[in-house]
Amino acid sequence: MRNQSNGSCAILGIGKVNLKTGRCKYFNIFETWDGTVEVWRLHHPHGYLDTESKPEFRLVFTAGENPMFANNVRADFHQDQTRRRLPPMTKVDSCRVKDMATLIATYGNKIPGFTYK
Repeated sequence: MRNQSNGSCAILGIGKVNLKTGRCKYFNIFETWDGTVEVWRLHHPHGYLDTESKPEFRLVFTAGENPMFANNVRADFHQDQTRRRLPPMTKVDSCRVKDMATLIATYGNKIPGFTYK
């Protein structure tokens, strides 16, 4: 999961995920995934947590029953195929994939999703 050279996590985008139906760009999460979904809050491009703007969130799906990171942990990510660095993020929440509709009230219905590589 982590790249030894820069310590960032490799993730691959799957498009916006509908938390109610489970649909994303390539497949239906509910039909193909039995793991955990982590909710990450984007930092400002310069690295700090922007508290004045509307927060932006990303979902990262894991294959396990437990999240990969604890809440309030900041992590660096890069796109798996292009190696492009992504803005740093802080993990704010997680749940089992089957329960992800419970996240709608807090984070909205459609959120960009990724998987760990």
